[in-house]
Amino acid sequence: MEISSRFVRISFIKANFDKKRLEIVNATIIDHDAEVGGFDVEAVRRALRRFGKLSRYKIILSLDPVFSTTVHAAVVLMRDNGKEPVDDADLDNRIAQGIWKLYDRERAGAASKMKVSDLDVLLADVKVKCIKLDGHRVVNPIGFKAKAIEIQFTQTFHSRPFADVAQELLPNNQPVLIGEGGVLESDIIARADAPDSFLFLNLMPGKSSVFFSNGTDIAHIDSFRWTKEDVIQALAEFFAVDRETAEKMFGIYLIRQASPAVIKKIESLVYEEFKKLAKHISSAASRLNPEVIYVRSFFDLPEFIFGNKFRSEISGRAKILPVSWLALSEKLGFIIKSKRGLDQESFFSPLAAILSFYFLPQDDKINKIAKRHARWLIS
Repeated sequence: MEISSRFVRISFIKANFDKKRLEIVNATIIDHDAEVGGFDVEAVRRALRRFGKLSRYKIILSLDPVFSTTVHAAVVLMRDNGKEPVDDADLDNRIAQGIWKLYDRERAGAASKMKVSDLDVLLADVKVKCIKLDGHRVVNPIGFKAKAIEIQFTQTFHSRPFADVAQELLPNNQPVLIGEGGVLESDIIARADAPDSFLFLNLMPGKSSVFFSNGTDIAHIDSFRWTKEDVIQALAEFFAVDRETAEKMFGIYLIRQASPAVIKKIESLVYEEFKKLAKHISSAASRLNPEVIYVRSFFDLPEFIFGNKFRSEISGRAKILPVSWLALSEKLGFIIKSKRGLDQESFFSPLAAILSFYFLPQDDKINKIAKRHARWLIS
């Protein structure tokens, strides 16, 4: 279930993890505007009823940055008795310390991003990705000596108001994974392409968001109001036409079905609007110096986005690459199928969420400890 600032999409996807196969079966979309009264809970409830008994399904929530904050981050804890082997009690205590330390560190930022008070930030989910002892990754730390224990967590926060709505929609079906959509998608990009660092630019309806990964940490960096609508508005104003006509002009430009003079004029206007997008990207790139900037868009992009001219508008030397779901799924060894009329590329977000669930540890001993200690923080 994907909840963005402009729509709710409920996707029915069959997963066979043993054979590494995913099949997109069905989907329904409910339009809304999160900044104008939120989404229609009753409309979403009616849509969910079409899928029958929800208890039959594993439910994954992929959420907009305004509704959730997911961080992949490490906490390093020092041991006074570094010459003593780690035992069960020590590991239990360190996981508890790490959960609280990360929660305390990230809560204020999550509150600011979701525009709620600190008291309305709730922990929705927590998992341990891996543990390192003195910099060396181990499957089970019990019995090993170490001065430092590094625990890499995935923690998701959401707001109390959203938690109340989620509880109303799914009262008896605790989701198996709750995550911020852009972070879930960045996680899959990192697992498939694995550059040392990258920005992920998500061009969504209503706004755009930027996420950053450096191999260990993954987090939301920025969201800003820049969308396809800015481009359409610029064309409508210049040519003195309505938005519907401007939309058609943009489509004609993308497929080059006009005279060279008209194409050149439209591209000039479109490029000026995309330069505004470049300024937002450049702000993040200058601070974080990524190797790659991945771009995923809900609308077709002009060819110049991946060319040298547009690249020169952005600080640093990062390559700009499109996100291809087909390429990612092939690198991860998954076969994706879909029913007729369902475009796989448009299902990048729910597919990435399912694979994030697949790759994260679920029922191992360490995560059972984490769940137990986080229970009092989880809504």
